[in-house]
Amino acid sequence: MSAERSFALTALRMGAGLLVWAAHFAAVYVYVALVCAHGNPGSEVLGFSTVRVVVMLMTLLALGAQWHILHQALRGRWRKEAQQDGQPFIAWIAAAAAAAGAVAALWSALPTLWITLCVPP
Repeated sequence: MSAERSFALTALRMGAGLLVWAAHFAAVYVYVALVCAHGNPGSEVLGFSTVRVVVMLMTLLALGAQWHILHQALRGRWRKEAQQDGQPFIAWIAAAAAAAGAVAALWSALPTLWITLCVPP
């Protein structure tokens, strides 16, 4: 790729952490809504609620993606390319967005641990 990255690639890298969080948020809440709509939130796997297990797996996947973004922004190819382009702040913005996205993903998942699932109307 050329010395200057395209605007789309730069914007995608800077917002990748927030996009991962948005995907996680949507996946968690759509999944829980579908389970509640079908009326079977009580199934268990190894003594744990299936809904909670699936949400935690989604959260671990999102946190893994955020970790990858952080690594690329702070030590990986994204950082090197941003420095080559003379715009190191792009990597810092990507890292900050990934860190904020990781915190937001955790906050999105925590209610499934503490609240009753599928409260009837």
